[in-house]
Amino acid sequence: MRKLALLFLCTLVYVNASAQQEDDDDKEDWPSPSVTNMMPRGILFSYSPVIGYDLESKSNLDGLGDAETTVSQLNRILFKIKIPIILRDRTNFIVGFDYAQNEYEFKGDDYKDYALYRALEEKDLRSREIKFYYNHALDKKHYIYIRTSTAFNGDLGKKDIPIYEFANYSLAAVYGWQKNENNSYGIGLYLSYDLGQPGIYPVFVWNKTWNEKWGFESKIPANFHVRYNPNEKSRFFLGYEVQGASYNIALEEEQLARFNDLQLRRSDILPSISYERALYDFIWIGVSAGYRINYRFDISEDNSFNNNNVIENTVQPGPYFDFTIFLTPTKTLKNLFLDE
Repeated sequence: MRKLALLFLCTLVYVNASAQQEDDDDKEDWPSPSVTNMMPRGILFSYSPVIGYDLESKSNLDGLGDAETTVSQLNRILFKIKIPIILRDRTNFIVGFDYAQNEYEFKGDDYKDYALYRALEEKDLRSREIKFYYNHALDKKHYIYIRTSTAFNGDLGKKDIPIYEFANYSLAAVYGWQKNENNSYGIGLYLSYDLGQPGIYPVFVWNKTWNEKWGFESKIPANFHVRYNPNEKSRFFLGYEVQGASYNIALEEEQLARFNDLQLRRSDILPSISYERALYDFIWIGVSAGYRINYRFDISEDNSFNNNNVIENTVQPGPYFDFTIFLTPTKTLKNLFLDE
């Protein structure tokens, strides 16, 4: 079984590499959000530990008290894979799968007296997400880019809750211009959970490469990173990212029994500096250091656009780190599989 799994994984990498990497002489220039020196990632695995921090909870319900505790460590694991389905001159369609897990460890035993803290310690916050990416060139300068996803967040093992109640949907639609291979931008709308609850926001996508060493990549307001390439085998990033999600969570507390769809709504602002380096051609590693500023970590009544919080939490800001390994399609990887 392990060999079959490895073979399947390698096949996916091969498809991703061989389909995306074409000979520069034969490739026609059709517009897209990508610019020179941007690097696609076929498979990614990351581990992000967050240093211990204080957590304070304030209840908005009568009979449900307040509490505070210390999170000794938060460990986040993320796995991503992208599989190209259609890759033609003017049209790209890619399917992606993401899995994320957040594991909370608390200091001492006082956390056991509060339902929210017990739930976080006993069951990790997990997310399973399927994404669809579509890019189509309308002509030599203009394109449309659509990304949609469905995420199932929380404890899917609860038999009394239909699986569709776990689903969080997001959608980004962008109309873009590519002036040349070094400059691409677009405007659109974004339905997302970046701020913890569903919201619709304007989005401005702008990716630009100034020269062989400098450029930036952005989806404003969700992220912005300045990129520096000292050479072909290494690069630095400096910028920020907004990350958010909503999780279905069950809290064993009498005062909360009437709520059938409690949501833990999380949103963080993450300024960071990152360094990435090639280990071997298509295998890259990265390390990041940053400062996590929590925007939201509250318990809400349901998974909707409302802002009715049952419990409001204050999370102490603090440093975090990220360690990443990823595979990127290259000609070497393509030749490795095609060479008989």
